[in-house]
Amino acid sequence: MQQYIPPSRAVALAAMLTIARSLTAADHGGFWSMLQQDGDPLRWCGASPLYALVAAVRPSQGTLLHYEQWNIDPQSVVSCAALAFIR
Repeated sequence: MQQYIPPSRAVALAAMLTIARSLTAADHGGFWSMLQQDGDPLRWCGASPLYALVAAVRPSQGTLLHYEQWNIDPQSVVSCAALAFIR
């Protein structure tokens, strides 16, 4: 098993924005595929509920309203985003 190396804030931001684009495009399949690349190195804890939401509601589009990240300790970058969807 490989040792876990936490992402930098810049890497986490770039990944989040890429994944947010698939969510706001209402592409739940693309979202899930991106998360599975490289064994989910960012360890998205909210992935399943986001996938279920977009798959069940089938919005026509979405918008990223707000994004923040912080280091809760030297080994972790935590991201939080607010998204809005319309049908």
